[in-house]
Amino acid sequence: MFTTTLYYSLQGLAMVNGTQFITALGAEAVERAISLARQADVIAALSTEGLRGTVRAFHPRIHASRPYTGQNLVAQRLRSLLDSKLYPSKIYDSHAQLSENKGLCHPSSVDTIATSAGQEDHVSMGAWSARKALMVIDNVEKILAIELLMACQAIDLQRPNTTTPPLEAIHKLVRQTIDKWDEDRFMAPTIEAAIRIIRSGDVSTDL
Repeated sequence: MFTTTLYYSLQGLAMVNGTQFITALGAEAVERAISLARQADVIAALSTEGLRGTVRAFHPRIHASRPYTGQNLVAQRLRSLLDSKLYPSKIYDSHAQLSENKGLCHPSSVDTIATSAGQEDHVSMGAWSARKALMVIDNVEKILAIELLMACQAIDLQRPNTTTPPLEAIHKLVRQTIDKWDEDRFMAPTIEAAIRIIRSGDVSTDL
């Protein structure tokens, strides 16, 4: 059953002014963020293997002591990626991206100013917030791409040792387009190639 709502002067405008733009950018940010979150778990597992970490840090009892569903889910995914009874299991750009994200997460609403001789005293700054969210996503893609490169390189340095089958598959995926490096080289094209892999969403598993 639908009811009719009567809007007064400018109330209707407030309901629709720019909301479609904000919603579109926000939807894109959410979709990309979900993909990045899943890929981040896989890359974290690769890094753990590259650093010769231990799966015991992700023991269920440790994480069950905290009431966070997401934390327990990530721990479970990392255990699945790292734990296998059949298999033993000079870049600073990422730090710059992290610092930039801190600034981008500053609330946009604090920067609203009066317009139209004070008739429009404040706005949500939602469009700018949505644009900043996408900028944060771009930075996170670069951060994960750099970590993916480092993790795969660490795996290569430990050959002939192998990791678990899911992580070997991700390593193979990366090496199909990006060779390991044995000497210094200009890294920008390599990082861009890794970003394209991240954006494809292929650094994931069915876990």
